[in-house]
Amino acid sequence: MSAKAVYNAIMESKLYFLVYDNKILGVRAVVFNVSTRAYDYFDFSLDGIKDVGIKKFMNTNKGNIGTKLLIKHLGLLVTKEEIENNIVISECKAETDIIRILKPFIEIYK
Repeated sequence: MSAKAVYNAIMESKLYFLVYDNKILGVRAVVFNVSTRAYDYFDFSLDGIKDVGIKKFMNTNKGNIGTKLLIKHLGLLVTKEEIENNIVISECKAETDIIRILKPFIEIYK
């Protein structure tokens, strides 16, 4: 993969609000992993964010963040993408992990 292709893949990383019953339940970060040359998926709650800069970034960029609808499947709330593509989602609960994941998005969304 060329440097330009890696750069483009990184820039295609996205944030999505996870919505069920018209309520935002969390956020999904789809992040290009340079080491594996694939996208990683991370879900986290907005309640887990205490960092003022990250909170401001999330509020300022609400209009730029996409939406993924959650559906009930086998007793869980999942996206259609999870069912169809068999992707693995990592749950992030520690604020340090959430900040580590979101920091690059501050640059991408500039």
